[in-house]
Amino acid sequence: MRYTGQNINICGTAVKQINRTAARKAYDRGEMIYINPCNMRLNGVWWTPMSLDNYEGLSFDVMINKHAYYSLSAEMGLYFNFFKKI
Repeated sequence: MRYTGQNINICGTAVKQINRTAARKAYDRGEMIYINPCNMRLNGVWWTPMSLDNYEGLSFDVMINKHAYYSLSAEMGLYFNFFKKI
């Protein structure tokens, strides 16, 4: 993982990087998670990480696939980095 052991702030919120399995569990518990394409900088000028929670009742895989369709490409990255609040 790219940001392991680093203190990260996303829009003023302290977060840590987690893997996809931990993100799925946190999402299913109703916690806020953040996703960011792997080649994009965190809190950059052109892109900020997207926050996701389970308010619509959609499964984790459906929500990630919806965002992946529009957000992932060869330039932005082919997978997401996942983060959750500390």
